[in-house]
Amino acid sequence: MYPNGRVPGTREVVVHPNYVLVYRVTAERIEIVNVLHARQEYP
Repeated sequence: MYPNGRVPGTREVVVHPNYVLVYRVTAERIEIVNVLHARQEYP
């Protein structure tokens, strides 16, 4: 698993040097919440 995200209940993974994938894991699936450019502010 990847580290906890900045928003409770999410996790974040760097998928490319400039992009961060924000996701959450439920009992049945992995839900992609957002894909961010590294220079964007979130949340």
